[in-house]
Amino acid sequence: MQLQGKRVAIVTDWLTNLGGAERVVAAVADIFPDAPIYTTFLNFEKVKELFPDKKRIRPSIFSHIPSITNKQIFIAPFLKTAISSLNLKDFDIILSFSSSVAKNIRTHKNQTHICYIHTPARYIWQKEDDNRFEKFPIFMKPLVNLYLNRLKKWDLAKAASVDFFISNSRETASRVKKFYARDSEILYPPVDFDYFQTLKTPEKGDYFLAFGRFVKYKRFDLVIEAFKNLPDKKLVLAGDGPEKEYSELLAKGVPNIEFLGRVERDDLKKLLNRARALILPQKEDAGIVQLESLSCGVPVIAYKDGGALDVIRDGKNGVFFDSQNPQSLVSAIQKFEKTENSFNQQEIKNSAETYSLQSFQRNYLQFIEKYFSKKGTT
Repeated sequence: MQLQGKRVAIVTDWLTNLGGAERVVAAVADIFPDAPIYTTFLNFEKVKELFPDKKRIRPSIFSHIPSITNKQIFIAPFLKTAISSLNLKDFDIILSFSSSVAKNIRTHKNQTHICYIHTPARYIWQKEDDNRFEKFPIFMKPLVNLYLNRLKKWDLAKAASVDFFISNSRETASRVKKFYARDSEILYPPVDFDYFQTLKTPEKGDYFLAFGRFVKYKRFDLVIEAFKNLPDKKLVLAGDGPEKEYSELLAKGVPNIEFLGRVERDDLKKLLNRARALILPQKEDAGIVQLESLSCGVPVIAYKDGGALDVIRDGKNGVFFDSQNPQSLVSAIQKFEKTENSFNQQEIKNSAETYSLQSFQRNYLQFIEKYFSKKGTT
């Protein structure tokens, strides 16, 4: 093994909640059990399920300020300084996992830096999908815009110092090419396939399910508006986040829409297994939630763009809708109902098995060995 004896460090943007990005980091942390995990901000109570060894995690000094760590809006202005404060000079290989600043970690001569990128930072490159800076007072907007312009230049310069990019989907690879003018290979994120398909012949419910973090680009508002027009169909929404209160307000007085809040993983597995279908209204970078649904044999009604195009096959394991508006989604739900009985649960499960945790770990390690060897010959 070419990596034997090499000192490896893992870097991720932040560890303040659990989601798909954190599960990717955990999967790689299992491959390299001796590698410390560097990050800007840590909320250990929120992530200890996946990262039980607190001593392994090396957060920046800013992480010791509770009011910053607990509020995403406060984290944003400190990210550049926090990632720049981390010193990884003693390592041979740096493995970063980035949708923000992890790829911008300082590197040194003779190090190999490989970045698994979820997306170029939305708040810099796709501000229409990430409104965190809009929450600052209006009198601060000129300063915020100046800061973002400088951040864009810094982000572009730092991206050039990454030796190799691995994108989590074709969608992300196209953004890496567009914004950074860099090529990347594609490795879709893993799903714990064995875990999600463990319920045998569960009793089916009468609901459609949407879940995830309530943020602007996830488009829970679209799902709510669609189900307002489908009063005889039940929608269950699971998850939490800054847009949840707004979503609840949109659904106020609508009896066929139910909010569950944050649910534990075992409860999510039960919810998925018993759902008629998962609703995926957003343009995802990759979208682990759709793989979790498919692992349960549950079809996905997905917006026809982004990471869904890599996974969903219309009529086989899901149904597409073409436009992000309520009417298009309603039409897709009605189309699904007409063909619901034709979906084969085992075929749907099989479509997710390619993206299993074991397959991801094997392919990721092969990439790292190849890149490390390639860097050593240049």
